[in-house]
Amino acid sequence: MRAKKQMQVMLALFLIVVASHHKLFSQDIIVLNNGEKISSKVIVIGISDITYKKFENLEGPDYVIAKDDVLKITYEDGRDEFFLQKSPSASNKRPASSVEPGLNLAYKGTLDADFNYNKKWPFWTTFGGTIIFLPVGLAAGLISGIVTPNIAVLIPEKELLENPVYYDAYMKKAKLKKWGRVGRGLVFGVAFNVAVFIILSSSYN
Repeated sequence: MRAKKQMQVMLALFLIVVASHHKLFSQDIIVLNNGEKISSKVIVIGISDITYKKFENLEGPDYVIAKDDVLKITYEDGRDEFFLQKSPSASNKRPASSVEPGLNLAYKGTLDADFNYNKKWPFWTTFGGTIIFLPVGLAAGLISGIVTPNIAVLIPEKELLENPVYYDAYMKKAKLKKWGRVGRGLVFGVAFNVAVFIILSSSYN
C-alpha cells in the first residue's frame, strides 16, 4: 500500500515538473533591432505592426510594435521568423554600417545561438539522474555540459561557420545555454527529491 502511494506521489510531482518546465519555454520571444528581447505571446502580425501580449500578463492589454523595429520572432516551438528592415528604426542606437564587421558577426553568432540552440536533453539527462541519485545527476550534468554542442544543423546560414568570429560567438552562447539547462535540471531534480521526502515523511506521521 505504501509503495503504491509512493508511486502516486512521485508521478504527480513528475507531472508538475514537466508542466513547469514546459511553461518556462512556451513563450514567443520578440527580438528588437537593438537587441532587446520581449517575452510575449504574439497575437497578430499585420502589414506594418505586430500585436502581442506580455507573457507575464497574458490576461492584460494588447501591445503593438512596428515591424521595422523587430529583427525576428522566435516562437514557442523554436521556429524563427525574420523581418526585412525597410527603413532605419528609431530603436537602433546606431546604423549597422557604422559597426565593425567583426562585431556584427559576433553579435549575430550570439543572437543565433540564443534562439536556435534549444536542445532540451541536458536538462532531462541531469534531472533524471538527480532524481535517481544525486551523484548520478551531478555526473550526468557534468558530462552533458562538457560535450561540445552539435551546432551544424542549428545555424540558419551555414556558410557563417567558416567565419571564426561568428563560430566562436555562437559556440560560447550555446555552451552557456547548455550549462544553464544542466543547472536547471539539477535544481528541479533536487527540489523533486526534497518534495517527495517531505510528502512521504508527513504521510507516515
